[in-house]
Amino acid sequence: MLGSELGSPIVNEFRLYGITTHEPVQHIKTFNPKKISEGVWELQWEEVCIRLIVLPQIPKGSHNDLWRLFSARADIVEEARTHYETCYQDSEHSILMQMLYEFYLKEKLPMTYTRQQFEEDFVLAHLKSVSPEKILKQYSPEDRLRDLAPEQVLKQYSPDQVLKQFSPDQVLKGLSPEQLIQIKALLEQKKPA
Repeated sequence: MLGSELGSPIVNEFRLYGITTHEPVQHIKTFNPKKISEGVWELQWEEVCIRLIVLPQIPKGSHNDLWRLFSARADIVEEARTHYETCYQDSEHSILMQMLYEFYLKEKLPMTYTRQQFEEDFVLAHLKSVSPEKILKQYSPEDRLRDLAPEQVLKQYSPDQVLKQFSPDQVLKGLSPEQLIQIKALLEQKKPA
């Protein structure tokens, strides 16, 4: 069991690391930041020291190409990608890193991935676990019908159900002269003798 005090020898052997694709300028100030090197900060949180790696700040260099590849800035990603392809295309560089790189290129991941995008992706991935009825309750009838063509909506109703929504004047007003002549002919056929 770990010691209960943060100063115990076992706890001091652990290090906490954080990696970010954005530059958390405002948030970093609350942790008394100490710059270790370009893109690497040491943050103090109570008695715990956290090493933060800020990917857009990582300097150029072949040993940093993979870090820079996952930066949120398009210019840095492109520069790292070009250098990575040149240096490691035929080498026996880490298989895991090569797989990550190929996945990154294949998926054409966006340079930035916002919290809103994350939330949308999370909701979409878990949407099947919620019934359609519960989902539809979240939207107004207008929102639910917005993308449907009138024909799609009307298919689910009989002509009687649709016509009950309108007065005879409204129905006749929307008809062409040819349609009115057809209706007149139908009415005369149904007239009792």
